[in-house]
Amino acid sequence: MVAAMARLHRSIMKVIDSNDPNLHTINIQSALREVMTHLEFDNIQVTEPRFLVLAETSREVLKGIYKAFDDYRAGCGKAWGGTGVEASKVITRK
Repeated sequence: MVAAMARLHRSIMKVIDSNDPNLHTINIQSALREVMTHLEFDNIQVTEPRFLVLAETSREVLKGIYKAFDDYRAGCGKAWGGTGVEASKVITRK
């Protein structure tokens, strides 16, 4: 399982040797776009209704995650210091 995940990671994401969060954000967004595109093509190939619902729901969730990364990069939204909660209070590392 770990080897399969490593292959998947290599195939859709670049390994970035940087601590710049913007570079990592761009990389993650690229991977999200790739998965969303894959799901879109699956909707064309697969006709089973439950799978179609699953694929479309997954695409919508991924769009929301993609937007969260956009908002982070733009510095807007409640979690990123726009209006509301401070980012330091939302994300904490232990």
